[in-house]
Amino acid sequence: MASNNESRIPDPVSPNEIPGLRRRAEDRLVKQSGEIDRTQLPDVDRIVQELRVHQIELEMQNEELRRAQQELEASREKYFDLYDLAPAGYLSADNKGLITEANLTIATLLGKERSYLVGQPMTRFIHRNDQNVYFLCCRKLAETQEKQTCEMRMLANDAVPFWVRIDISTGLTGDGKTNVRAAVIDISESRRLSDILDKNEKKYHLLFENMSEGAAYCKMLYDKNGTPADFVYLDVNTAFVHLTGLHNIEGKRVTEAIPGIKDLHPELFEIYGRVATTGRPEKLEIEFKPLEAWLSLSVYSTEKDHFIVIFDNITRRKKHEKIIEDLNARLQDKVIKIELANEALETYSYSVSHDLRAPLRHMSGFADLLQKRMKDRLDNDEARYLALISDAAKKMDRLIADLLNYSRLGQQELKKSEVDLNQLVDESVSQLAIITTGRDITWNLGKLPVVYGEQSLLKLVFVNLISNAVKFTSTRSSAEIEIGCETAADEDICFIRDNGVGFSMEHEDRLFGVFQRLHPESKFEGSGIGLANVRRIMALHGGRTWAEGAVDKGATFYFTLPKVEKRTVS
Repeated sequence: MASNNESRIPDPVSPNEIPGLRRRAEDRLVKQSGEIDRTQLPDVDRIVQELRVHQIELEMQNEELRRAQQELEASREKYFDLYDLAPAGYLSADNKGLITEANLTIATLLGKERSYLVGQPMTRFIHRNDQNVYFLCCRKLAETQEKQTCEMRMLANDAVPFWVRIDISTGLTGDGKTNVRAAVIDISESRRLSDILDKNEKKYHLLFENMSEGAAYCKMLYDKNGTPADFVYLDVNTAFVHLTGLHNIEGKRVTEAIPGIKDLHPELFEIYGRVATTGRPEKLEIEFKPLEAWLSLSVYSTEKDHFIVIFDNITRRKKHEKIIEDLNARLQDKVIKIELANEALETYSYSVSHDLRAPLRHMSGFADLLQKRMKDRLDNDEARYLALISDAAKKMDRLIADLLNYSRLGQQELKKSEVDLNQLVDESVSQLAIITTGRDITWNLGKLPVVYGEQSLLKLVFVNLISNAVKFTSTRSSAEIEIGCETAADEDICFIRDNGVGFSMEHEDRLFGVFQRLHPESKFEGSGIGLANVRRIMALHGGRTWAEGAVDKGATFYFTLPKVEKRTVS
């Protein structure tokens, strides 16, 4: 669309109008010349021809002008489209700070109609805490006449702040006046991400500083052949300084901070260079000679030619490992010696069972034969001597048999299954009926659990403990024996309690020893190996054994069995 200042293009002349133009031209010439002879008039045909040529030129110029005007209109429309729909908001303000022009983008950002913005002060749409930023930016623009950039908060819908970057510059209006032009870009999302990054950076730096392990961020340096030659400390944490004793080493090369390290530990340069180049992390333990300490190292790469090494002093752990290694070696030595001793014990057991027990049986047998043959010819002392010899031989044979059974307990493989302890108690009590007949014994039998173990060995435990309770209550006119179980989180605790002669707790540690007796054999018979068998059997089942008692106030013997998942007997 043409403006008022543009020249008006003359309308084209139609060919039908040319004769009329010719007559009018002749009449005008006649009036001007008076009574001039018409033969003396100029060549009207020539003039008309010139007019026609001029008309054609005018038509061509007119067409060119129309085409130029159309192109101008198209360019203006394209310009206004670009202006209005640009990703950046555009504002123009006069020297009083009033908005004179605004595009559609800034109107959308501010949540206002574009017509509303015109005439409004620019500061109305700037957060009051950031208006000084804008004024300072404008002042620098006035002083330098160079484009200025600042970041501040503007207000959407008069209330909601959002971050923008604004570029301001000066320009001229059509009437030659100076104005301020501003390009506004919404940077709220980038500011949000930047804030998140800042928070994360602070958080990770706080973590970096407060790690108990030492940490160093370094850049690898290479020689002309690309071989790792040195590295620079870019940043270290407090623990690094504490563990190494090195201060103010940021920016220094390791060969400066720790002279001679390349000769002492060339493998470190190889490992660090490999991690910095490939990006693959590595871990290692090293006896670091400059610190005379063992270090555990974890090496990572954050970017090419850079690496982070995190380390801890493990000298104490290494010393403990050495102690454990020495103990294991000594233990292995003892195991070998024990194995040799077990072999010797097996040899001894075989010898005892075959070579020693045979003469004992001969002694017992011949003593019995002498008693029968010499029965009428022996006086009382001689008969008593032969009886003592026979009883001693038989007792010795029982001791040897018990000792052999005890030694075999640790060698056999357990055949475990589900075992009802109530059934074992009933069988054990019935089995001991021959020695309890005629006695006044009150049995208090509680409910016992079903456990997992070797049935024959567990029965031997009950037989030993119940027979002990029967034996050591024999001096009581009325005996009380209680058998029960208590349940703990991970084990069942079984007990056999009696009101017998009891024992002193000072000697509790002797109860479960081989051939250890707290009472004279003349009062209570036994080989002194039953409780030792009980402890060994429970140890094989992963349980514990102990006893509590007092002199003349009875005793309680405990044993435990670990709880296991319910199993199905095959």
